[in-house]
Amino acid sequence: VSGFDPTRDGFRDGRAMVNYPGTRMTTIPFVDVVSGRLDPAAVRDKIVIVGTSSARLGDLHPTPFGGGLRPGAEINANAVATLLDRVPLRATPGWATALATLLLTAATAAAAWRVRPQLAAGIGIALLAVCAGVAQLLFNSGTVMSVASPLLAGALMTIGGLAVNAATVIRDQRRTRAAFARFLPATLIDRVIAEQGRIDILVN
Repeated sequence: VSGFDPTRDGFRDGRAMVNYPGTRMTTIPFVDVVSGRLDPAAVRDKIVIVGTSSARLGDLHPTPFGGGLRPGAEINANAVATLLDRVPLRATPGWATALATLLLTAATAAAAWRVRPQLAAGIGIALLAVCAGVAQLLFNSGTVMSVASPLLAGALMTIGGLAVNAATVIRDQRRTRAAFARFLPATLIDRVIAEQGRIDILVN
């Protein structure tokens, strides 16, 4: 490709991300070629990948696009198309993934500790959705962001924070009951706890 620099344009160490267009490429049965039924104009000035789609020959492979196993020739054709398009997909640097993981973890942890559990869960889900949305927008512009680490860390921190929050609430409720059990009836203590949600009491 004229002006294409493999090192500069993302094809480093012989590897690059294949940009699957999401549509099937045009296939021509080989029998049409050998029988003379193929119109030469259909392939003139085009790159043709010759291969098999027979499952018996084992040249079928999974792809990120899905839709079942695809022939190796089709995968190679997508790779060639990616190179002709100057490798439009770029991966975010490792520090960007680490920063996204750190920010998402810190935000979900702060939410889990500072607000009520129901609101914290909603905030955590919203933050995870924002992260996934940003990754999709970046992908649409040709940048591939790893979302496994940030989403997993954020989800675990949300669940862990909510669990610790719930355990703290239960502990405080038990302390409240123990502190007032000698002075107030149990029904009144239950009402106070239900209305206040969480009461911190310092027992000497």
